[in-house]
Amino acid sequence: MRGLQWFNALSGDAAPVSGLPNSLKVADGVLGDQPVRFIAVVTDPQNRFPRARNGEVGLLEGWGLAKAVDEAINTGDKRPLIAIVDVPSQAYGRREEALGIHQALAAAADS
Repeated sequence: MRGLQWFNALSGDAAPVSGLPNSLKVADGVLGDQPVRFIAVVTDPQNRFPRARNGEVGLLEGWGLAKAVDEAINTGDKRPLIAIVDVPSQAYGRREEALGIHQALAAAADS
């Protein structure tokens, strides 16, 4: 997927952020002389939600994006967020809907 390629190209030797789903790549680095956070949704063939295995934004991705953005904002250091957006769709599925994908994606948008 192109999102991962762009993430790798832009983030370079940035420090990966742990504690997020495998379908999210997040890293803290420097662009020019400014600290930044890089964020991308990537494919995860092992995602426990089948509808989100090909890079779609699903339940885990929504909550993970919200966490990554909130953490960046709550550090007290103002810095740009570099979001690499190359996703095919939202992960539509009955399990995702039943477990609250709408809330997860709203949390991500609210961040």
